[in-house]
Amino acid sequence: MSTMNPHTRKYHVVIVHYGDVNATLRLINELKQCKQPPDTVIVVNNDKYDLSKIQSSNCILIETGENKGYAAGFNIGLGALMARKIDPNDVVTCINNDIAMKPDAFLLVRRWWKKNPEPALVGFATSQDKVMHAYGYVNLFTGRSCLSSTPKESIFQMHYVHGAFLSAPLKLFIDNHGIPEKYFMYWEDVLFSRQITERKFSLKVVPMVMATHSFVGTDSDDKLYYLVRNGALCLEQETSLPWRAYWFVVNRARYVYHRVRRSRKPIVIEALGDAINGVIGPRSK
Repeated sequence: MSTMNPHTRKYHVVIVHYGDVNATLRLINELKQCKQPPDTVIVVNNDKYDLSKIQSSNCILIETGENKGYAAGFNIGLGALMARKIDPNDVVTCINNDIAMKPDAFLLVRRWWKKNPEPALVGFATSQDKVMHAYGYVNLFTGRSCLSSTPKESIFQMHYVHGAFLSAPLKLFIDNHGIPEKYFMYWEDVLFSRQITERKFSLKVVPMVMATHSFVGTDSDDKLYYLVRNGALCLEQETSLPWRAYWFVVNRARYVYHRVRRSRKPIVIEALGDAINGVIGPRSK
């Protein structure tokens, strides 16, 4: 990356809207009220709700008219920033629309990058139910993903930066061809983090940024489907060779187990079957 002055770089935010309109409007308002707000806010509307009233000189709305997926929405926002010919060293922060920020949160984002100008994929700590989460891990043995307040080191752990609130220089996104859209929803951040580390960039976490992530459970069939299917796909296709072979066997054993047991939701069987068949993208209705 070219040499640059960390005190002159600009800071941009991409928000992908889907679902809770009030949450999106609240987040935009919180960013505006920050002591040092973003230089540009791109809002990608993946829903049909009219958000046209939010447009202003530094808040740009992009209407897609449909749910194109979490990563695709962010990539549309990144494309809009590139069209504005922002400096590749400028920092882009991607924020989930259900993040609630404290007044000084984005100011702390700016300060961190000024002190740490080298390119990296950076995650920011968020709280759920008053518990602060700063680190993301996938247990390669069990396949479970978890967020923790403290770092853990284990041969079974694959680290990742949680996608709800992450940041990097634009050039890092460009060189990676954006955030991978392979999975449509869930586990994109795990794959993105792996791609970044394979390119020898660091994953960092900034625990002092104060924000709250509204926890959404797996109560809907779609959410459970994507979590199960994409987790199985990622573990079988994106891990190192010994683990890929392990998960090739485990995923098929899981599928047989759930077919025989028949006590779990049918959606789990569908998700595992699609993973085995390599189905990606939106769920077939």
